[in-house]
Amino acid sequence: MGSLVSSLRRLVGAVGVLVLTLGPAHAVLPPLVDHTFDDGERKVELKVPASWTVQAAGNGLQAWKDPATDLFGAAVLSFHEYDKAPTPDAFLDGALATLAKQYSNWKVIARVKPKDRPRVRLATVGFSLFGFPCRGYVMAVIGQETGTLGFCYAETVAARQQRLDELVQLLVAGSYGAYPVRGEADSEGAQAQQQAIEKLYGGASKDFQELWDELGKDKSLDADFLGQAGTDQPALRNLKNFLAQYLPSRPRERVKDLKVYCVPTTIFNAQALGRNESGPGFVVFYTGLTRPFRFLAQHYCHLRAKGLPPAQLSEPLVSYSERLAEAVLKQTALPPPGAVNLANDAELARYEKTFYSMIGLVMAHEMAHYYSRHGESGQDPSDPFSVQQREIDADAAAIANIQSVADGTTDVWEGGVIHAFGFLATVDNVAKKLSGEKRTEPEYTRSHPLGTTRLKLATAKLGVDDYQMRNDPWTQSKILETSDSGVVVVGGTGAKAGAAGTFKHPQSGVVFTFPEGWAGQYDPDSNVLTIRSQGGDNFPLALYSCGGEYSSPKAVTQEILGELKKSAQGFQITQDAPFDSGNANLKVHLTIANGKFPAGDLAAVVLGIRSPKLYHGVLLMTPPKRLQQDLAAFDKLITSMQFGN
Repeated sequence: MGSLVSSLRRLVGAVGVLVLTLGPAHAVLPPLVDHTFDDGERKVELKVPASWTVQAAGNGLQAWKDPATDLFGAAVLSFHEYDKAPTPDAFLDGALATLAKQYSNWKVIARVKPKDRPRVRLATVGFSLFGFPCRGYVMAVIGQETGTLGFCYAETVAARQQRLDELVQLLVAGSYGAYPVRGEADSEGAQAQQQAIEKLYGGASKDFQELWDELGKDKSLDADFLGQAGTDQPALRNLKNFLAQYLPSRPRERVKDLKVYCVPTTIFNAQALGRNESGPGFVVFYTGLTRPFRFLAQHYCHLRAKGLPPAQLSEPLVSYSERLAEAVLKQTALPPPGAVNLANDAELARYEKTFYSMIGLVMAHEMAHYYSRHGESGQDPSDPFSVQQREIDADAAAIANIQSVADGTTDVWEGGVIHAFGFLATVDNVAKKLSGEKRTEPEYTRSHPLGTTRLKLATAKLGVDDYQMRNDPWTQSKILETSDSGVVVVGGTGAKAGAAGTFKHPQSGVVFTFPEGWAGQYDPDSNVLTIRSQGGDNFPLALYSCGGEYSSPKAVTQEILGELKKSAQGFQITQDAPFDSGNANLKVHLTIANGKFPAGDLAAVVLGIRSPKLYHGVLLMTPPKRLQQDLAAFDKLITSMQFGN
């Protein structure tokens, strides 16, 4: 079978489940609610996260969460019940063999037999879904009377970090006796939260426990962000250890035992406590700070992925940053960031580098407070000038730390540091605007320098003339662009203003010029180019692949249509004929069809193309009501194709 068909088969075969794969999940236990699964013989109460959508699926169910409500999307849990099951290992073997037939590029990465879970077997798997590389987990559980199977497939950082024990507990705990849950069954939600808190903070210092109690008493704790805290805390601890390697010996020794925690609250803050009679201190981050930084990093990556030059990148970034800052200050829902395909390894690496560089500035700043003994300096904490001196000193030390990291590794992008200062300045400026304050007092009377002052100092120390914003995940651009709000745009693609996005396929040599509002994402594993309408839903999208041996362009379309039919009801072809391309060297066949897929009613436009040396296939999927509108963009895409063979 030709590579074109095998590549497109991997794509179109997933149309039926695409929408279900675009909902997020979090690792740490949210409140659970009962969902009754009735197989006709027995009723079973399953414990499902309260915020998830549940849908019946054969002899089980699927549960997911709307990606529009969360930073990280793309995780679905599928759960199935079986009347009889073999041993746990044989059960997992059978599940993996079945799933391998349903997903392309399938591979088993690891198998685990959890300690003290004799009835549970777990596997980490990799595969392709709609052209994107994904990671997933398969859980086989033998219950008291039956077997259960859970399958989570995911495209995101948060989903990849989910602990499998917790997924098992979410869906199976108390239902089949496969996993012990503390407490009475009617209080499992509260018990799950308590277990998560103990797991995250159980061994915390006396000082941290006092802080935790204080936050709890004033009702600042928000259990909805417990999952975010569970994801961020290990990441922040790794970040502290990473940055500490590049400190001078004495500060490095002081922070060796420094504890790092992340607390689920909307407070926009991080703080450090120095040594005292309780022993080594700690740094605490609040999810009210880490979440906005994650949103900002993702939105920045979304804008950079468009290939915009800095002049066009600045305005949408400033606008989003101001809305994000206002939501932080008002403690309202954060505006969702633009979409980034975190299942793609290159985009994931860029996002991680951007976020860790931004939040790394905050971590380095809090570490500096600690190793510089600012909490033990004897300065009057009520004296604004003394406090401001310590803030400036921590800023300078943090920047020096980041510079040392950039001297020794490419893992930190200095531009992210400037963006972090830029956002802090934006929060400061938006706060002033919201309060209507007309500041007249001297800056030295403030406990913290003005955000714009801190940004200017940071830009001077990390200026492009000296450091060129080293390790940019996209380019080595030296361009800085500021705004009155404090946002700084670092980088760009160097493209001329107004230039359309282009892409040259490495296998076929075909050059695409994307229509306005559309952007491409190439998967090197399958050689498939996915072209999406930006800012929209899952559809419309176009897919391109090439290669294979066929008798005619129509044979290409027939293979693609055959795969589409497997996922649709009422599939109907409305147009099927050769197409005059106007180029004697190209033979083209066009087919248009529609059907009802699990993802909804969709129209499919399929082109089979034969160039002098290669066969090509192009597929457009879109809701029927958008067909005419999207055909116009599709036509521009096709007519722009420049064949290099």
